[in-house]
Amino acid sequence: VPYDYSTIQSALDASFDGDSILVNDGIYIENLIWPQLDNITLQSVNGPDSTIIDGSGDTESCIYVGNGQKGVVIDGFKITNGIGSSATFHSSEFGGGIHIDQFVSATINNCIITENGDSTVGPGEIGTYGGGIAIQMHSHAQINNSIISNNFGKDGSGIYLRALSNNTITTKLKNCII
Repeated sequence: VPYDYSTIQSALDASFDGDSILVNDGIYIENLIWPQLDNITLQSVNGPDSTIIDGSGDTESCIYVGNGQKGVVIDGFKITNGIGSSATFHSSEFGGGIHIDQFVSATINNCIITENGDSTVGPGEIGTYGGGIAIQMHSHAQINNSIISNNFGKDGSGIYLRALSNNTITTKLKNCII
């Protein structure tokens, strides 16, 4: 992206299991919906200072990973201005920057996730659960070498983990600032 595909979403839509998508420098005004495929890697060429996914304040997450995908990798992006997407089980907004829904395994590397979530919510209003990242039931995530800061959210402006008593979430953080 942008040489073979003009947008990140069009590259994701054209991908197959096991593909890697390389994204060159630039600001990409998009709200991405991850395909129902396994082992897809989305990687910037020059890191988060040069490659930005901007959700434009739309009413969705910058990146939404639905249900059941395995081996999701997001590497080297600044992710900003996402509000949050509805989860399969609930109409509230979750994960302004990245929303990992149910039964997903994902790795997030070398990202800056900032200024996501709904900053306009007043007292008593619901707002976004997990302004930076939301990880839902039965999902597993590893977050490495990332900064998650200045996000807005109810019950977790950095990372929100949602599990009920009969399910699990495994999340490992390494060299992160939240």
